[in-house]
Amino acid sequence: MAAQGVRFFLRMGSTVVLARLLTPQDFGLIAMVTVITGFVMMFKDMGLSMATVQRDEVNHAQISTLFWINVGLSLCVMLLTAALAPVIAWFYGEPRLVWVTLALASAFIFGGFTVQHQALLRRQMRFGTLAVIGIISMVVGIITAIIAALSGAGYWSLVLMQLATAITIAIGVWVGCDWRPGLFVRRSGIRKMLAFGGNLTGFLTACLTHFGIKSHMFFSPIARPRESTSDLYVKAMKIAFRRIDKIVATTKYVREGWELFSKQSKCKSLYPGIIKKIEELPEDTVRNSVLFWRNADYKNGADLAMEAFQELAPKYPDIRFVFAVRPHDVLEEKLLELESRVTNIDVHIYPYKEGVSLTSLLQKAFFVVQPFRSLSINPQMSILETLYAGVPVIATKIESNEEVIEDRQTGFLIPPNDKNALVDAIETLLHDRKLCDKMAENAWSKTKLRWNWESFGRGLLEIYENNSN
Repeated sequence: MAAQGVRFFLRMGSTVVLARLLTPQDFGLIAMVTVITGFVMMFKDMGLSMATVQRDEVNHAQISTLFWINVGLSLCVMLLTAALAPVIAWFYGEPRLVWVTLALASAFIFGGFTVQHQALLRRQMRFGTLAVIGIISMVVGIITAIIAALSGAGYWSLVLMQLATAITIAIGVWVGCDWRPGLFVRRSGIRKMLAFGGNLTGFLTACLTHFGIKSHMFFSPIARPRESTSDLYVKAMKIAFRRIDKIVATTKYVREGWELFSKQSKCKSLYPGIIKKIEELPEDTVRNSVLFWRNADYKNGADLAMEAFQELAPKYPDIRFVFAVRPHDVLEEKLLELESRVTNIDVHIYPYKEGVSLTSLLQKAFFVVQPFRSLSINPQMSILETLYAGVPVIATKIESNEEVIEDRQTGFLIPPNDKNALVDAIETLLHDRKLCDKMAENAWSKTKLRWNWESFGRGLLEIYENNSN
């Protein structure tokens, strides 16, 4: 959150400064090229970074092989962009774009050398390191651009800013991540990882229909289209999605967002099943806690849970108020300090100590609190996973949560940013054990009826069959 704020002010400040040093024509010239480079950038790693992040186990040979594939892909993208330089200049009638395109194309190769290092840092949840690298690279790029602009470099200042940023990121991730690639290994077991990357990148090829390539294309978003101040971005996205045959949204909330964005009603909601099933709880489980499990940051409302738990812990000394969080989260130090002060507040940081697991923590929880301010995906899988385990959830009434939680049936829906409402909901369930037990019974039975892969598969098959007729 803090890093995003720093980047926002750096971006805004640099724009103000450079706007006084350069002309609108300089910015417009670079924008002509970034329309193309921005599009090509979507294919730069073919989803192989996420393949590394999501895989349960990955070895040195596999990452090394993916590294060299990424370098090769980046080299191909760089050469393709360079080959397009004369075409771009001809299209806009601006000869200067040839050298600008060639210069910006060279930045792709640096991206190829950073993809797997960044993926490993994400896999290790070293988001603080990534944030520092991002801010430092941005500062270096801005300083480079300002010095160049003061020296009279004109539009080349903006080119140098992008190059300096890319080079600094490459240096930063190699310094921040001590992994070093080995040789390319042909039979290293990356077939499934390549397939995952291909599927992740596949929907982007819908954009190619803008250039006349016809194909049946499906798109399955997990969030609404992001807001953007760029009219060019909005127009390009609308052109691309007009050529998609069907948008299969994960919730009604997502579907409505895409219909509103595209001004079309070809979206359909299909509720998926859960990705990771948490074991159902034994009937003889003794519950004695309230649990928050998620990243300990402001987006997930960890600060609200901290305030609520701190207020309630002295009133309910026999109840354990538990946090299960990932390492290096922004509120980690405050959580540990709170645990040291309040005897019945426990903090478990992943990887958990021996004998502690998410399943065991859920087994002991009356219910889970997840007071999100925003959702990274819709539906929020951590809520579904908890409900599938037969544990009620108190969550905020935002985005698609109303489709996941039945208020007062499988949990409570409370207003966002409302600590008092969170405290009231927690106390209600602690006092009314019959209501809590009834919600626990409903949590699994009601959730499995809607959120299951069988109905999702049937719906998807129906869409494909209808579309192929």
